[in-house]
Amino acid sequence: MTPPPALLRDAASAVEAALGGGHRLVATLDGALLEDVGEALDALGIHGRPLMSDTMPRAQRDAGPWMVLPDRATADPMAGVPTDDDPERMAAALAEAAARAAERDEDSPLFAPPRPVAVDARTARQAWSGLLERHADAGPVIWAFPGGTDTATIRRHLRGLNLIRLARRPRPRHPNPTGEEEVAFRHADARVVAALVPLLRPAQVARLLGPAAAALAVAPDGVFSIVASQDGLAAPEGPLALDAAQVDLLEEPRFAPLDAAILRTVVADHGAVDDDATAARVRHLRRTAVERTAFRADQHLCDLVEVMWRHGAEILDRPDVAALLGRKGWSQERRCATLRRRLLAPAAEPA
Repeated sequence: MTPPPALLRDAASAVEAALGGGHRLVATLDGALLEDVGEALDALGIHGRPLMSDTMPRAQRDAGPWMVLPDRATADPMAGVPTDDDPERMAAALAEAAARAAERDEDSPLFAPPRPVAVDARTARQAWSGLLERHADAGPVIWAFPGGTDTATIRRHLRGLNLIRLARRPRPRHPNPTGEEEVAFRHADARVVAALVPLLRPAQVARLLGPAAAALAVAPDGVFSIVASQDGLAAPEGPLALDAAQVDLLEEPRFAPLDAAILRTVVADHGAVDDDATAARVRHLRRTAVERTAFRADQHLCDLVEVMWRHGAEILDRPDVAALLGRKGWSQERRCATLRRRLLAPAAEPA
């Protein structure tokens, strides 16, 4: 898929500006958004490596984040190995390489992860152009490190972003909102990063960037810049962590289409006025439904909001309603249908 011309132009301009400023640029790509990241990078002559553990199953590892180094090519693992037809020489060379690998000698390229080798500035710029032209639509994140930052430092920082620590939120099966949980962080997907960064405080931005001076999220609706605070804040130790308010805000965008649908329903079926106050009440009631019940299907949440719109959120505390919502052996569809029949029938009066 060809990226939109405006997105490609903006991304290319940002990359050129960062390269002109003497930064070392590195990209990350989300392996789940490309059919085969390794093959795509090989076709461009760019060195790349998954950021998940090498001990993971390959399919799982390759579907995670990748570190992409347009200023590096992948070393030929056969360099220095005889390529003639002499089987004895070939066998001796392979045996020597195997022996070095057994001794954990990093100079055994046949039995080690592919090694990056530096390319000249012109080749690196061509690699960046190819990467953006072919894969800007996959939402790469571009990291600007100080010139001379070594690959090991970059990889260590990016791997440190693989997990994010979230404050627990109250849920039906886990009503205690205290504590935190660590989950996978899709930091190589520009859409995720672009949604997250506006919610972060300066110290959290410092943790996200680490040794990088800045980052660019090439999202479908534009290129977003992430720049460290000039206050010299120290980055917190451990994974990037979000508090309860940030977690709630992060979840909000995915509910926007549902909130809009519920708003149309309460306007059409319940005589509500289509204004900001009504939209705010819809969002409040939908959040109440999510936090206090196990219902997650859009239609079920819409049903619950309609019930609360007519009767108030306190209807969930009424003994007969609470018993119905928790009734064992009934599907959520049956519970919602019964709730609608009892509480949303045309003749029903507000409680």
